[in-house]
Amino acid sequence: MIINSHWHYTPGVSGFSTSGGAGLYFLDPLVRRWWHGPGVGAATNGSFCQAVNGQWEGNPEQFLRITWTVAPTQGDGHYYPTFRNTILEHHMNRARMFAGKQVTLSWQMRSPGGAPVGLVIWRSYTNHPMEQLPGPRVDHTPGVIQRIDFTMTLPPVPSGYDVDPYSYIGVGVDLIDQTGPTIDFGPCQLNEGAPMPVNEKKYEAEKLLATATYP
Repeated sequence: MIINSHWHYTPGVSGFSTSGGAGLYFLDPLVRRWWHGPGVGAATNGSFCQAVNGQWEGNPEQFLRITWTVAPTQGDGHYYPTFRNTILEHHMNRARMFAGKQVTLSWQMRSPGGAPVGLVIWRSYTNHPMEQLPGPRVDHTPGVIQRIDFTMTLPPVPSGYDVDPYSYIGVGVDLIDQTGPTIDFGPCQLNEGAPMPVNEKKYEAEKLLATATYP
């Protein structure tokens, strides 16, 4: 469902950096669909770190660490007056997926100094404004791996709109408030219904999905 959500397949890439607020498809085309945006005027350093066996649910081999070296100067415009930025996102083709159904977005994170975050789900399809469906604020307990679950019922696709191959449903993480934390990102998943356990994923299966060609 969410491609390379256990950060298994990162061939030849051990880290990355951003500056001046510029976003980065930091592994494309090797790992498609992932995007990182530091926020307006912000700068970040990222690295893929070896995970301790059994520490994260789903037992990934790696986790993603992003550290802000410069905090953002303003939030995303559609959240105004709340200071909130979407910092990590992934999208899947076909916005019809799960339309009208209850879904749960689950994500595991850790912030050494604590960080206020929120999960977000959105849909985009032809000739219709993007639907953004943000979850509530969650404040991290410093240094503790936390699983955040955001359960909601997706609206049906509006009648008369074309859900073409380039439409999509997306998921992401928002950083809330003008902060410059360090956040570790572990496995995430999107499933129909209530929260479910995060299952371990095999390297070869993740590699196959991560290197597949998409329209």
